[in-house]
Amino acid sequence: MGMRLETAARLVRLGFAPVVLISGAPAAYGANEADLAIPYIVRQGYPQSGSSPCAIKPCPPARSASCCCRIAPARVRSVILVTSDFHTARAARIFRAAERALGCRLEMRVVPAPDRYFHAGSWWRNREGRKTALNEWEKTIANAVGI
Repeated sequence: MGMRLETAARLVRLGFAPVVLISGAPAAYGANEADLAIPYIVRQGYPQSGSSPCAIKPCPPARSASCCCRIAPARVRSVILVTSDFHTARAARIFRAAERALGCRLEMRVVPAPDRYFHAGSWWRNREGRKTALNEWEKTIANAVGI
């Protein structure tokens, strides 16, 4: 998650977004990935609130579209979806499906964050890259058939 967080935080620093919503899967010891991510990104020098123009807020796991749509009428008109480079297409489809289910439509840009093991031009050359690609293909097919 570190590269995604750092990419999102950089976009905030560049003025592209005032709020970072972090969602994630359940992690160890009853914590959510977002609960662990916020202190991490703050330690990297990105303030959580206060004098910073950025607010870093957690979202329930896999509910980023819901979080955005819930605050959309008041403040949010567009989102930047930052995810791992191998996951951009599926993440965008999942987000759009959630929007449709919620009756919400936001302008969306998807920004890929680099991954430590997966590189689009050479993923097949290392075991972790092959595992990542296979895992993403499996999840894409599972989503397509409704599993």
